[in-house]
Amino acid sequence: MGSAQVPPSLTFSLTDLHDGTPMDSAAPCHAAPLKSVTGLSFVAPMLGAARAAQAEWLRLIADRRRARPLAPLEQATYQLELGRAIGEIDTAHLLLERVAATADEGKPGKVLTARAARDCALAAEWLHSATDRLVRAAGTSTVSAENTLERIWRDVRTAASHGSIRVSSTSVAYADLLTSDLD
Repeated sequence: MGSAQVPPSLTFSLTDLHDGTPMDSAAPCHAAPLKSVTGLSFVAPMLGAARAAQAEWLRLIADRRRARPLAPLEQATYQLELGRAIGEIDTAHLLLERVAATADEGKPGKVLTARAARDCALAAEWLHSATDRLVRAAGTSTVSAENTLERIWRDVRTAASHGSIRVSSTSVAYADLLTSDLD
């Protein structure tokens, strides 16, 4: 098998990627440093998965309601857990929209880049919490490798474990930049 040469006009340096140095583009979004959008590649799919978990949970509960009447406490518990899960998913969505909008504006600078990483980590934590909440509320009937809700939960849990979206490290990095001028 032969080798192919990539024309220099179609290449860029790793430094340019990390710094957000655009190649032949005046679009502001092409000037976003990699770190300002890295979290989106993990957390945006988590958002879609959490929305799918919400839809699957609603389907499961509708099936239960058709099979038997729900006791008032059971109904209230379902409503509480669903309401909280949707709130966490919606909050994560809003944070991810802010991350994307900031990156689309171009070079966000160190503080906004650190905020983007922190926002993605918080969104990941909330999406994991929401899917975990839905699985727990659905009960032991979802504990099966073939169950759609459990599969989604495993996917979200796995994505949330990535080191680049840890709340502890991203929050400390952001706070460090915010407080560095206070000394």
